[in-house]
Amino acid sequence: MELTQHTPNTFFWVDLGTTHYEAAQSFYADLFAWEVQATQVGQWTYVKFAVDGKQVAALYEMAAGQVTAGYPVAWMPYLWVEDVDACTEQVKALGGKVLRGPFDVGDQGRTSAVQDPSGATFYLWQPGLHRGAELLNQPGALAWVELATPDPSAVEAFYTRLLGWDAQTQDMAGERYTLFSQAGQRVAGMAEELGQASAWRVYFAVTDCAAVADRAEKLGGGVSIPPTHIPGMGRFAALHDPQGVGFGVVEFLQDTI
Repeated sequence: MELTQHTPNTFFWVDLGTTHYEAAQSFYADLFAWEVQATQVGQWTYVKFAVDGKQVAALYEMAAGQVTAGYPVAWMPYLWVEDVDACTEQVKALGGKVLRGPFDVGDQGRTSAVQDPSGATFYLWQPGLHRGAELLNQPGALAWVELATPDPSAVEAFYTRLLGWDAQTQDMAGERYTLFSQAGQRVAGMAEELGQASAWRVYFAVTDCAAVADRAEKLGGGVSIPPTHIPGMGRFAALHDPQGVGFGVVEFLQDTI
């Protein structure tokens, strides 16, 4: 699906903050056949990836202070919000934490890095010139964003109150799974994972889950969860890049896209 506009209070962009800039760029460009579009944003080189000329994701080299300040080396989702300053204040009021911001990113937008009460990090973004992913749910593009947390009930109220999302918990392959929706449209998921630190995970659409998992291993990455069937949806796999950064891929059934 091509996009020129995103709905407020939904995830609209992902990027990877990494301490292995060149290696990560090579791995992901090879894995997904992404086109590389390097741009300069202030002091950083910001590498945007594209499919058929449409922007789908990005990466950048993290500054030394970001890691010590608590920024995870990870794929990070961005929420489109209409007023980043007001939303940042609400994060604090609901028991979350502000890592940095709000601050302007040139003329691209205004942002803040925040954590929910369980410690999962994400970004709030009030758009300027940067309007996010131009493709979703197509091969090589973002397909899903999911919160993995050991205590879903502790953070469900945070997201529903912060963003106005509806939450519906269901059984998925014998496991508790929460679907967040807005105006009847699914916007994110939440999985209960005991013994794990809370974190948002990103999934990219692919046409052949098994082939991509195999290619990830050949490129120096690895497979955390092998291709697994999702009833009524397709297949997914949890992978990691050569630096150990996790991400997922999903192969949809044709009638579920």
